[in-house]
Amino acid sequence: MDKLGFFCEKLMDGMAKSGLSQKMTAVRLGCSYEYVRKMIRGESLPSPSLLNKLCSIFHWKTKKIERLVHLEVSKAIWANLLDCSRQEPALRAALHVVAVLTPGEKQMIIHLLRPWRTRQEGRATAEHRG
Repeated sequence: MDKLGFFCEKLMDGMAKSGLSQKMTAVRLGCSYEYVRKMIRGESLPSPSLLNKLCSIFHWKTKKIERLVHLEVSKAIWANLLDCSRQEPALRAALHVVAVLTPGEKQMIIHLLRPWRTRQEGRATAEHRG
């Protein structure tokens, strides 16, 4: 999956302005250091409850940050679907229904497509070496 960007930048900025390290942020959130690290690296997004805690810690406007996370989810879905549809034309029809999906349904699509995309990337790397 492509790395995300908007939310991780906001998180790094919030941590820098608050003087919180990754470990300190994890403790304040009640989550693992690894999860904070993944959010910072753009590999993961916060759950709704974690997002509320982040907004509280960094004094962010919840609705604004929810929109930012929604943008990240949409970006990930489109990247995955576009990549998949290039190789699987039958998936092109799915591109038309993404706009009406709920956030939970969009997240499910990301999780369903991630293993497929990882396999494709592995094949491309193997072909490149070969």
